[in-house]
Amino acid sequence: MSRLDAPDSLVLAHELISRDAGRVGLRDWLLQHHVLKLENALERLIDHGSNRYTDEDEVRRALLRHTTATSFEFLDGILQRAFQDGGRDSDESEETISYLVRDEQLGPTVRRCFHMMLDHDISTFTACRVADLLLCSSRDDLFTTLLITLLRKMRMQPPPSTFSETLENVVGYGVDDGGIRDADLCRFRSELGFALSAMAADETMEHWGDEPTTAAQHVVKLLDFLRSKANVGLEDDDTDIETAGGITLDGLSEASFQRLVELADSVMPPDARLLSSLTPYMNWSDYLPSPLNPPLASDQNLTTTARTLRSTLMNNPTTPRPSTPMPVTPPTILGMAALSPFTVLRSPTARVASLTKTYAKNDFRQNRTSPNTNSSRPPSKHVD
Repeated sequence: MSRLDAPDSLVLAHELISRDAGRVGLRDWLLQHHVLKLENALERLIDHGSNRYTDEDEVRRALLRHTTATSFEFLDGILQRAFQDGGRDSDESEETISYLVRDEQLGPTVRRCFHMMLDHDISTFTACRVADLLLCSSRDDLFTTLLITLLRKMRMQPPPSTFSETLENVVGYGVDDGGIRDADLCRFRSELGFALSAMAADETMEHWGDEPTTAAQHVVKLLDFLRSKANVGLEDDDTDIETAGGITLDGLSEASFQRLVELADSVMPPDARLLSSLTPYMNWSDYLPSPLNPPLASDQNLTTTARTLRSTLMNNPTTPRPSTPMPVTPPTILGMAALSPFTVLRSPTARVASLTKTYAKNDFRQNRTSPNTNSSRPPSKHVD
């Protein structure tokens, strides 16, 4: 299956899973295989870094990026097929998601993969779809990681979904369902600030969606949620705004927020323009994050020479080890007999007592004629 292209590999996997029908557990084995393959590719891609030293390094990184993209495409294809066959609430889709996010061994591996992508600015469109599908059944740290992955979509160029769709999922799972833990608020605020700054930069509101009013309402709800977590009340006249905790969002400056208020007020009715009322409770940040790296895709082209590609594949330092190591035993006499005489004489094993003694000069006759020699017959009297 590894020799097939991503679409053909997915078609074969669907056919095998359908024929297996859960008897052998082929679906779980394939999911585990591709998640471990994804983890290995991400670790090696991060180790190689982004600096280009040689043409071989660039080819190796391109191959690792392709492996990362195809692994997410496979996971997305398996999840999408499960939803198509039985719906989002079917037993098949529930079992597939549950195995990926709640299995004691596979769940932490999935979380680690998304963590590495967030920390090292690695993204794919299919990874965002996988995060969206897994979010409904995830918990704790994995939930926060997937939620931040959804917010990261708003900074991708172009965004894989509209701002309204992304914020609807973030509000639904994170705020309405109470999925955001207090311990994760710092990570959530940082990514939300970058996402809102991206919204403010979209002056034509091209990516706000068909219902920009809904997107603006979601922004108000998210900021109001953070305000409540900061113990700042809008209706409390005794609250000292200067000493209150306020809302701190990394990457959201005062100018960006004012532009966001203007865009939101342009699509909201006058009685619902509440975003500007949160201005006194905002703490501004002038930190500007660097643009995201281009998303990975399995169909990205690579221009190189056949010689460089061959050298890269032959000099791969991360050749997988066999699952069962071969026992290390000294060579036997029969094994030594298959070698050349020069190899036997140079080998340390040639000193063992079972091998023939090598004589020098005429010491054979001297040893045989020595009076102290313990021999079964008298020494020969013949002259050589």
